[in-house]
Amino acid sequence: MQREEFGRLMAALRRENIDLQAGKVWTQKMLAEKANLSERTIGQIEQGEKMNMEPQVLAQLAHALGLTSMERRALYAAAAEVDINQRAGFSKSPETILAELLAAINGVCLPAFIYDAYNNVIAMNAIIRALAILPISLIESGGDSPGGFNLLRYYFAPESPYKTLLSADWTKFALRAVQHFRAASLPYRHTERFVALFKDLCQYPLFQDFWARTKYASEDIYYRWEKIAYHHPNLGPLAYIITESLTLTGREELYFVTYVPGDRQTLLTLDRLAQQVGTQMQRLTDWPYSYRG
Repeated sequence: MQREEFGRLMAALRRENIDLQAGKVWTQKMLAEKANLSERTIGQIEQGEKMNMEPQVLAQLAHALGLTSMERRALYAAAAEVDINQRAGFSKSPETILAELLAAINGVCLPAFIYDAYNNVIAMNAIIRALAILPISLIESGGDSPGGFNLLRYYFAPESPYKTLLSADWTKFALRAVQHFRAASLPYRHTERFVALFKDLCQYPLFQDFWARTKYASEDIYYRWEKIAYHHPNLGPLAYIITESLTLTGREELYFVTYVPGDRQTLLTLDRLAQQVGTQMQRLTDWPYSYRG
């Protein structure tokens, strides 16, 4: 990430905050006051003119912006990589790395999918598609909008079955999904792709509500796994842990997600489901995207 790009990221994070009394986004002066820094320092950072990103300055900014633990980690990592060409360290192209990942996981006999730093699902296997009871229309219409293949669409779109599927636990898991989205997407909040994606997701009123709730939620999030137990309408009781594995590509990160059975009954149920529908991995969308800063 170039210094100017990091400046645009900091400006985007600042503008996510609203001064409710004035009814407008935070100015550089407001952020400076909240972070106990000079307005000149904020201006230098956002213009890409500040040469040294001192840890204490970053910590004050993260605190002022109300970032969660995982968002802070993403911000510090982005700051540490300023003026470092991440692509230079990769001898393989992002396309090759994704192809290697797809080849490695093809045939996995558990629910599995791949998503990127924007939470867009790149590929999923037949087991998870059957488990989620995703309607064909939700998949076929994915290419029609920036958020068409986004994980959060599967939570908030009216045609999604998730709310019925997860029943009373839907709110808890939807909140977690938005919290993970916040953390993964933080280094890209200044990009045109994120702006278009966010605008698309905002067509769902509940997403807007949950985006606001997760910023000010008292419960912080510090992990990228989730334990789920519920009664599936077709499969009966299920208990599993959602786990993630990170793949670096020189572009956006990729996350390989698997559902690990939490008890023997779930193990047997998922094994039967795999035998019924197969383990084929379905590619949903093109990746990587054309890079836009």
